[in-house]
Amino acid sequence: MGILEDIQNGLIEEGPIGPLLLKLRLLSARLGSDALEKWVTHEAEGYEQGAELPNYRVLGMSFSGHFSGAFGSSVSNAPIPPVLVGRIAGKNWQNFQLRDSAAAIYEMARSEDGLHLDLSNLILIMQGKIYPDYVCNSITGFIARTALIEATNAIRGRLLQLTIEIERKIPEARGVEMSKVPKNPDQANQIFHQTVYGTLNSGNGSIQSVNFTQVGENDKKSLAAALTGAGFAESDIAELVEAISAEKPGADGANKKVKSWIGGRLTKGADLGI
Repeated sequence: MGILEDIQNGLIEEGPIGPLLLKLRLLSARLGSDALEKWVTHEAEGYEQGAELPNYRVLGMSFSGHFSGAFGSSVSNAPIPPVLVGRIAGKNWQNFQLRDSAAAIYEMARSEDGLHLDLSNLILIMQGKIYPDYVCNSITGFIARTALIEATNAIRGRLLQLTIEIERKIPEARGVEMSKVPKNPDQANQIFHQTVYGTLNSGNGSIQSVNFTQVGENDKKSLAAALTGAGFAESDIAELVEAISAEKPGADGANKKVKSWIGGRLTKGADLGI
């Protein structure tokens, strides 16, 4: 059984995700994709503070607090609207950044209790701004089990999509043993960026939108400069320039090569502005 098929079978069986990440980590190293290997390492070991988190790891929270007042009065487990928390403490407090390893999230999602967070630092910010006549003693953040399950499923989904795209776009990797996986860093990096972050990677970085305002009519140099600035590889730019040069204005089927080039690179992360 090939390594891709082995990972896919494990994902479908919905067992522990840790061993599958280790296999994909080794596969990404054999493919030569540093970006893919870094993402898999983060998912396997957790994201350190400051590391960019994928959207599926940013979860909404609900809040509750315990308040005490005069003559022994108190309010326990009082709901605190997330909108109010965002308005007073800042929008960053409304969401929780889930930096734990995928294996840890998998275990959290198996618990019926969800995730309870002690938000002691938030007390100082919210003090006197929820119940003016009461002292805030504690604030707890809560993430529902369903949100943790969704995060786990999102990780599984991206892992599965990655293996499908690798199988589709690097066919020689299909069914082969780990020792025979061929290196293909450019293709592997592009697959990773499109699948995990929804951007197209050219090999030099993520492709951004192309600014055509500085491109002159029939000016191939300014077109090449605009595409280079957007992150397209030199080989892709040369292919487009060659396609443009080969077109004959007014001829039957004119612009087919150019349209074919655009169609092959028009993705969610590469907005050509056309």
